[in-house]
Amino acid sequence: MKIKYLIPILYLVAVYCCKNPVVPNAPNVPNIPTNEVHHINVDSTQDYIDLKLSDIADSFRLVKLETSEKAIISARDYYVSDKYIIAFSQDGYYKFSSDGKFLSKILSYGRGPDEISGFFYAYYYDEKTDLIYLEDQSLNQKLLVFDLNQDKFVSPIKKAIEGSWGSFAIFNDTLIIAKSPSYITNPYALFIQTFDGKFVFGIPNVKKRLLGTSSNETYQTSYISIGKDDFRVSFELDDTLFTFKNNQLIPYISLDFRNPREKIPNARQQKGDRTISFPKIEPSSFLIIGASIIENITWVTANAGTSEVNRKYFFFNKSNGKYSIIRSYEDDLSGVIQSPEDGIKFPAFLKNGKIVVVYQPTTIKKIAKTRQINSALTPMLKEIVDLNRNLQETDNPVLLIGNVKEKI
Repeated sequence: MKIKYLIPILYLVAVYCCKNPVVPNAPNVPNIPTNEVHHINVDSTQDYIDLKLSDIADSFRLVKLETSEKAIISARDYYVSDKYIIAFSQDGYYKFSSDGKFLSKILSYGRGPDEISGFFYAYYYDEKTDLIYLEDQSLNQKLLVFDLNQDKFVSPIKKAIEGSWGSFAIFNDTLIIAKSPSYITNPYALFIQTFDGKFVFGIPNVKKRLLGTSSNETYQTSYISIGKDDFRVSFELDDTLFTFKNNQLIPYISLDFRNPREKIPNARQQKGDRTISFPKIEPSSFLIIGASIIENITWVTANAGTSEVNRKYFFFNKSNGKYSIIRSYEDDLSGVIQSPEDGIKFPAFLKNGKIVVVYQPTTIKKIAKTRQINSALTPMLKEIVDLNRNLQETDNPVLLIGNVKEKI
């Protein structure tokens, strides 16, 4: 399972966090209860599974996003609530009704008073209030807040710690949870602030890394994962996913390798190095964890080179703590099968328990023509055939929206 690609000197991993009661004055340093840690033995696992879309989700529905002169989108991300579908497109944000009717273009990229720079790092959609909280990279001092019901910005939120956070969430009705930038003098792996910008509590980042060939140390980037009932934290050059609980970071899942990492790992990659990707949004019943191990590397310049990577994906079942290597993943609506060698693109998991799969009109037309569909999703075939009758190849995408299964 090898693949060659161009790599930068700093290879960052995307990762995540979620919800537990906070005692602001609790101690920062945790006592680690080792009996709560789930271990995944990466090098010796022999249990394989062929995973399908219908294995992890159900209650599917198809939504065709209306196409008009005002709404021709090429979206990189979607959020689906009971009320709205938000498309985060290449030229701005578009709002659709839950059945796909175009409502309005709510945000554009630019430098105007009702525009954003297009370089935001993160967003959070609060379904209770229909507010979208946006981190615009060009605005290090505040979070933007957009009211979806009124289609306008409301009062922004002052950042207690300035800079690009990269990930954050609404902790409860009065608090925000985030991670501070790793480049500041004393960064936090995770901290909490009020809506009026006051710092409440933080867990210092103690994970270090070396910079290239020098002996200079800096802090690893931390990431917050959002789950149904949990916030979790991981680090750029670390093999453990931590749970934020009782104002502590407690190890939750550890990926165990035959060769342990250096105590202070080097940001410049070498043969045998690895990167771990934990889910940004954590499904309620399982986790899909990626591990990429460099088997060979050739530096072309001081900052970039080519490498051969052995890529693995692990499926962790929360209900029983068991795990398997994902040998393949099949979208059993389209019939497309992906393998680790080329990298697997899984459905988008949302914090409200929904999943979203995006299909271009050409894919829907192909399914309608061949009428070949996995038996688990056969009831949807008639809907696809009906949908295809008025579908043009230049139309906006069709979304398959489902619910993550509560038990796998």
